[in-house]
Amino acid sequence: MPRVLLARRTRVTLAAQPIYRRAAAELAARFAGRGQHVWVFRSTADPELLLEFREAKDPAGLEPAAREEAALDARLHAVAEYDTGEPLWEEFPLSEEG
Repeated sequence: MPRVLLARRTRVTLAAQPIYRRAAAELAARFAGRGQHVWVFRSTADPELLLEFREAKDPAGLEPAAREEAALDARLHAVAEYDTGEPLWEEFPLSEEG
């Protein structure tokens, strides 16, 4: 099965970015322990605009897997303003066998 990717635009004030950074780093470490990934990129034109990516083997893997992860996710949502309706992306195999 191809991997899935959740890509979300979010706005985090400069003052709230240290809180966001710590929570995202801890969540990324927990995801990495399961072989999944969390990445965050910042706009060079707008330092409060971030792109948050979560990659997993299936859609269920994108969700927090434990109470601690749910608390970290809630902390992110408390300081970030997420765009709604971001689509879930599925890996596009580059080989014909995929």
